[in-house]
This record gives sequence, structure tokens and C-alpha cells, in this order.
Amino acid sequence: MTRISGLVFQKEGRKLNHTDRVIRQLCQDQKIENFVFHDLRHYAVTNLTDAGVDTETIMKIVGHSSVEMFLRYCTIKAEKLDAAMTRLNTLITRRESAARQVPEFAAL
Repeated sequence: MTRISGLVFQKEGRKLNHTDRVIRQLCQDQKIENFVFHDLRHYAVTNLTDAGVDTETIMKIVGHSSVEMFLRYCTIKAEKLDAAMTRLNTLITRRESAARQVPEFAAL
């Protein structure tokens, strides 16, 4: 059984000093610049959403108590926006095509 421990995402808003030092050292060793540990929350929420995990479960994992906070961390990727617009275009095209196929009846 998976246990949610708060070791990655602190609810109290305190900084993870030990973890922060380790991450900073790893980034320095690997020559990774501009890494912000907190960005992992955005990464987790966005990728769990993309994987199809439901909002309530994601909120529980990362400790969000409101949907508003969840939405602040969830980034919609360009590919999803493109796919949504393609679907909308397909729907409109089908409706226009169907409307052209409906015969007009002369008024009696």
C-alpha cells in the first residue's frame, strides 16, 4: 500500500532544507542551471493529469485542498490545446456538412 508521507510536498509551507541541499548539490554536479525544486509540483500535477489520474487523487497526492489551487499548478500543454481545437474544427465541419445535406421543403 502506498503511503503519502509529506516528504516531498510539505503542507506547512516549510522549506525542505536537507532535500533542498541535496537537490542543489546534484544540480551543481550535473551542471543543471535554473532548477527550482518547487517546479516539481507543477510537473507532478500536469503529468498526473496527462496520465488520466482523476483530480481528487492528484489533489490528495500533492496536498491541494481546493480545485483553484490544483488548476494553478496544472499546465495545459500545447499539444492538448492543438488537439482540442482540431476536435472543435472537426465538429463544426461535420455540422456544416450535415446542414447542407438536409433537403429544403417548399412551403405548402
